[in-house]
Amino acid sequence: MPDGSIQQGWGLTHTSEKAGGLLVMSDGSDKIYFINPVTWQLDRTIKVAESGVPVRNINELELVDDKYLFANVFLTDRILLIDPKTG
Repeated sequence: MPDGSIQQGWGLTHTSEKAGGLLVMSDGSDKIYFINPVTWQLDRTIKVAESGVPVRNINELELVDDKYLFANVFLTDRILLIDPKTG
């Protein structure tokens, strides 16, 4: 990213063209980034939390029907279901 906000890529998926065709990327933190693949500009960021506690080490991503964002937590057997609008 040109602004340097993402340090490394851990997981990558994308939204449908209908939902903007954005790249959806994790970097091992509690943040998920939505990026325009043409301009590489950051569209938005969500923070993932469980019961108000940030969930870090978000890894592989899979987006289903632009509604269900699944991710695993690195080095665990946990799979998260994340709201792609709110985290």
